[in-house]
Amino acid sequence: MASLLEEIARRKEKREPYIRIIAGMPIEETYHFEVAKKDAAKLFKECFALEYAQCKGEKKTIIEKMTCFEAPTSCFYIRTDSSSINTFNQILSGFIWPAAREQSYDEDALRLCLEESYVNAITHGNQGGCESLYTVRDLPVPANLAENKKKPVEVEFIINENCYALRVTDTGKGFDNSKIQLGKDGNLMAPSGRGLFLIQCYSDCMVFTKQDDPQKFSISMVKFK
Repeated sequence: MASLLEEIARRKEKREPYIRIIAGMPIEETYHFEVAKKDAAKLFKECFALEYAQCKGEKKTIIEKMTCFEAPTSCFYIRTDSSSINTFNQILSGFIWPAAREQSYDEDALRLCLEESYVNAITHGNQGGCESLYTVRDLPVPANLAENKKKPVEVEFIINENCYALRVTDTGKGFDNSKIQLGKDGNLMAPSGRGLFLIQCYSDCMVFTKQDDPQKFSISMVKFK
């Protein structure tokens, strides 16, 4: 699974521009860099297209041609711990939404996709957060909750005038997505369990990616303007 972190490492080595943003915990590390039009499609292909090959129909054709990313593109890599689901608010307001607002994207759709994927990463993936996070959802409290709060969550976001892509990665084992029937489980009015369905509704493509060594699981989505 390629990562924007690899591009940052390459930029460090080649002494190409990037910005490391100092932020307080639970945000552990944040990077931002700009990609020129001529390089944007290549970056997207290296970091995201393998996953989006799972998409179907017209949107898959657009992604494969990479025409949507042939524009100057802003890139963000953010790593947090798993202590609080509310960290997504800091990520959204401090980094992602200012970039999306400049391009006139829908804030509510972006907020929902980030929140649902981030909460999923902390609760189901890393099994972190606070005890009440589980009790209000009638879920068992993880035995190693204190240690799980230290597990990382990675948020990668790239955006330009045509579309944006979001990927949230945890250290969990993931799930068999072939057994997931989004919107068909009779759970649409429940207080939890609707996250993946909502992400699917507010994006043009959503995929899941597993990695075994080291163990990682990602939820990725792309949205066209």
